[in-house]
Amino acid sequence: MKRKSLLLSLFTLIGGLAHAQEFDQESIFKAPASEHINQFDLMLDTRYDFNNVFTPTSTELSKFQVNQTRVRLTTKLFDKVSFDFRYSFANSGQPDALEFAFIEYRFNKHWAISAGKLFTAWGSYEIDYNGAELYKYSIVGNNLEVFTPGVNFMYYAKKHKFTFQVSTPNSDFFAIPEYKNKSYYYMFLWEGSLFNDKVKTRYGYSLMQHDASKYYQWVTLGHQVYAGNWIFEADYMHGTRQYDYSKDIQMDNIGASEIRDHAITFSAKYKINKVVPYVRGIYNMRKDLTNDYAYNQIDLQAAVEYYPLEDQKLFKDLRLFAAYIYQDQDFKEGLSNRSNLHKNQIVAGVRWLMPIVKK
Repeated sequence: MKRKSLLLSLFTLIGGLAHAQEFDQESIFKAPASEHINQFDLMLDTRYDFNNVFTPTSTELSKFQVNQTRVRLTTKLFDKVSFDFRYSFANSGQPDALEFAFIEYRFNKHWAISAGKLFTAWGSYEIDYNGAELYKYSIVGNNLEVFTPGVNFMYYAKKHKFTFQVSTPNSDFFAIPEYKNKSYYYMFLWEGSLFNDKVKTRYGYSLMQHDASKYYQWVTLGHQVYAGNWIFEADYMHGTRQYDYSKDIQMDNIGASEIRDHAITFSAKYKINKVVPYVRGIYNMRKDLTNDYAYNQIDLQAAVEYYPLEDQKLFKDLRLFAAYIYQDQDFKEGLSNRSNLHKNQIVAGVRWLMPIVKK
């Protein structure tokens, strides 16, 4: 009992809840029974990889790495108030180690408000995923700001949720320096479930403040389709921002440029007992409006995931995985004198979303 109390006290000091998937695993410990606590889940989220990146002429990276170690808490009180929290030990000591922490209050079955460090209300499924879920991101999802301080106004309908978010940026992607500390994001998100839950959507439209009169627009659309053992996903993301993408194409310092990004993704998964084969394709287009540069990038991925103990609730989300990714960059306009860049990547490792405390 002393050990249980110590663990509960430690993680209570750490803080609150997660934007989470639902879990029905048995946990190592049980939270104390209380008529006021409707939900209390504490999880450890881990992923450890071997990562190898190589081109036709050289090896760029080859190492074992800690991809992620996070603690995640979800709690709900009185069926009205919830608190969500996630902390990344992999980024410990950095400003973004606290990924999100927010309180939500439900006025009734339809209306709710939340405030704190939130999930930025992008549409699409790629941006919504836990970072440990995917093996390769598009040029959009790879570095957009996914956690921002702000407030959500939410309306829940049957199988639909509508969110209007006002938040302040932590990055330099959109605002000029003079507006860095007084700019806002205005975002609308529709999450829907259609056709007997066979089709799910995440549609987002956003205005990102650049200065007193200029806003960048973003459209982020996500679709999921369930068909037997198949799961299909398709995303479309389009918008303008400021970004120094020099490292992305292995060039000397280009500097922060106004760029317009497009990304289209498609994936398919099929479950065969404990094995999940997985293929994914990404088509990226980037136009540099400052320097008249442009390039396209294609990423093709084939992966297999294995859930060895999915019939044991504690280990339901333990998975072994291996993925191969091929990348091709094709340069246009002011970069047309450059040869295409080809890159290969092999990622293999283990992921475990471990329930520690559950009520």
